Amino acid sequence: MLSLRSRAANLAHKTTVLTLVGLTVFGFVEVGILFNRRLVQSRELATQRELNKLSQEISSESMSSSINDDNKSK
Repeated sequence: MLSLRSRAANLAHKTTVLTLVGLTVFGFVEVGILFNRRLVQSRELATQRELNKLSQEISSESMSSSINDDNKSK
């Protein structure tokens, strides 16, 4: 009877250890995925801001050049 209890305890211990290892691995993978997504979003946001800035610079340059052209033609 003692050996049956010992086997059950051994099985319970192994099951607990495997569950904890699985949760740990899952946690590390999930954190890695979230970190990667955040990094990609950050890069996309920086690129979008740069594009908006360049777009505003181009539009302001074209407006000032059209104003200068109008002044020259008068």
